[in-house]
Amino acid sequence: MYVVNKFEYDRARDVVDYGDYSYVVNLTDMSRIRQAGDEISFSAPSGAFYYQGNATTRNLPWVFNIDYRLDGVEIEADELAGKSGKVDIYISIARNDSLNSVFFDNYMLSMSVTLDGDIASNIIAEDATVANSGKDRLLTYTLLPGTEKTYAISMDARNFELSSISINGVPMGLDIGEVDTGEIKEQLEELETGISSIKKGATQINAASQKLYSGANDLYTGSVAISGGITDIKGGSTQIEQSSGLILEAVNTMSAALGQLQTQAQKLKNGGGDLVAGAKALNEGIVALDTSFSQITAASATISQGIEALRQSSGSCSDEIKLINALIEKGANNADVRTYLSKEMAAMTKIIKTLEGVNDGLDELSTKYAAFDDSLGEVSTSIGQLKTASETLLSAIETYTGSTGAISDALNSFDAGTLAEQYALFNDGVEQLDSAISTLKDSYASLHSGIQTLYSGTGELQTGAKKLNSGTGELKSETRNMDEKVDEEVDKTLSKYTGEGFEPVSFMDERNDVQLVQFVLKTEAIEITEDESYDESEEDEPATFIDRLMALFK
Repeated sequence: MYVVNKFEYDRARDVVDYGDYSYVVNLTDMSRIRQAGDEISFSAPSGAFYYQGNATTRNLPWVFNIDYRLDGVEIEADELAGKSGKVDIYISIARNDSLNSVFFDNYMLSMSVTLDGDIASNIIAEDATVANSGKDRLLTYTLLPGTEKTYAISMDARNFELSSISINGVPMGLDIGEVDTGEIKEQLEELETGISSIKKGATQINAASQKLYSGANDLYTGSVAISGGITDIKGGSTQIEQSSGLILEAVNTMSAALGQLQTQAQKLKNGGGDLVAGAKALNEGIVALDTSFSQITAASATISQGIEALRQSSGSCSDEIKLINALIEKGANNADVRTYLSKEMAAMTKIIKTLEGVNDGLDELSTKYAAFDDSLGEVSTSIGQLKTASETLLSAIETYTGSTGAISDALNSFDAGTLAEQYALFNDGVEQLDSAISTLKDSYASLHSGIQTLYSGTGELQTGAKKLNSGTGELKSETRNMDEKVDEEVDKTLSKYTGEGFEPVSFMDERNDVQLVQFVLKTEAIEITEDESYDESEEDEPATFIDRLMALFK
């Protein structure tokens, strides 16, 4: 490494310079240069004065690696001379991390590679500026400050040789001139307008998301109430189903008791002709009638449990009630019938009261049920009296026979089974209602889950909208006065390439005061020696006499 130092003064003076040189030489005149360690002193005349120092301990600010390949195989430079084939050259330039980066960050490198047109063909050199210089191809590369790069050159070579690669390093100082940022500023103004619109939209989205979240909150609260209400309805429908089942059992029991009553009345009708001879059989029938009445009494206790639930529904039995009322009225007008069939009339009265309660409303039935319950004892007493009076009934049997036939017909015309069937249908409806409510409860559970997810999602949306509103506000704030910031950034960026603000420093010693430092680098040339100049390809042409004569001297 050779360092040439130039000094220029308007008058002669003594100078002290610094540098770690192994040898120094005066390039201007024959005056002596004194060297004491890294201190160099001399007397400089007016005008320009040069001295050279040989530096052996300094490293360049850049690291250069040059690799060569012949037909894809790596080869040393001195072995490549005179070879023919496909030649690839890779030139890598990187920062030397062991040195201060001031030169790497502020110096531009210009590299020139000259290829002989008689040697190289089919040249491929990306990133290079290619120029013709006679028969030669001149490849020029420019590497900006602070940049690392690898350049590739490819060619077909015949008897390869390469002159020195020249690399110059100088401070970056391009004359860029004034940059017109007017169009950019106009676009930035449009950008600021767009950002303001985005901010306005984000504010509206934030307000809308708050309303949506509030509505979803109300919906979720209402859904919770509906879910609880459906649960309560389900509990009530279950109770209705249970009560309806009890009533159905009571109606079936009553239907069975009325069937027995119809059987007994039919027996009275059928046996009216034999009443005189069969008084004993009649007494047994009265005992059986007493048993049936006991069943009715037991059934009435069961009916009382379902009166409240039975209020919700009733069958239509108005025609049967009218028919039985007519029958009772006939019996009441006949003293013998009234005396002899008092228990049957009482039982029919009970049935009428029950049916009237179903048709006219169980509210009245509930009130009268207590009186009906009290009458059960009287009816029971009447049945006992009927047993005692069974013997006296024999004398009036002929008169009674006609009346019993009418009573039997009336009882047979009352279809208790129809009532049971109708209530069974009603009970089926109650069960279907309970099942439907269960389905509704399960279905609404899914709906409620969806509403809950919606509520959660709108909460996240509101959070996101709030962040969006805040972010767009920050964006609007940060992009305010962007035209001024563009000018600042452009000036800052261009300063890197114009050299503005760069203070030159010495390459050899920081104590030196310098105005300019330049680097001139060259690689060794790859040249063919006498032994390498012979090319077997030349044997393709027959040797002349002169060729043979010259070969003798070689």
